[in-house]
Amino acid sequence: MAEFTPVEQILMDVLDDWALNGQGIVLTNKNPRLFVQLLRAQGLELIKLNDIQKVRNEHKVISNEILQSYRTLAAAKRRLELLETGKEEVLKNDKTVT
Repeated sequence: MAEFTPVEQILMDVLDDWALNGQGIVLTNKNPRLFVQLLRAQGLELIKLNDIQKVRNEHKVISNEILQSYRTLAAAKRRLELLETGKEEVLKNDKTVT
């Protein structure tokens, strides 16, 4: 019997369950590698749910960091604008006094 990766073994078991419970047939020849190749040919990829959750969590953390950086940048920009406005007002006041 061929050596299967853990993902292929799980896929083979799921295909057995699907065929038996869903279709009422017993599969004698199973080729999970061919099934994966057919999925990939259609543009699909099998990914463990834990991996997807990990990527989502990392995405959330990175998004939060980007948003915080943007907020800091926006606040700094606003302060600079206020300082510039304040300087212009001070210069205008100085010109009117002299």
